[in-house]
Amino acid sequence: MDEIGIGLIGLGTVGSATYKILTKEKKRFERRLGATLSVKKASDRHASARTRLRIPGDVFTTDPQEVLADPEVKIVVELIGGLEPARSFIAQALSSGKTVVTANKEVIA
Repeated sequence: MDEIGIGLIGLGTVGSATYKILTKEKKRFERRLGATLSVKKASDRHASARTRLRIPGDVFTTDPQEVLADPEVKIVVELIGGLEPARSFIAQALSSGKTVVTANKEVIA
């Protein structure tokens, strides 16, 4: 089965819920997609997010550049909000051939 690597930037309210859904509903996504969704990297500026969400140490980082540079990450989910640095992260991900998902209305506007 193919694996699709996901990278999350921002683990606030929406980012935390996204992480929980991606990890708890993994089998359901596999059945629907015919592929495994796997969170390869997840970043937040607050290191406490790792403990709060029980994210493995090799997955969590406080540096969003690690998410963007990870060759296993095929889809970047930007959930930090605000214009910058979110816009720059999105542009960097797109220019490196990654798919981007965002809930950031300010960047889209």
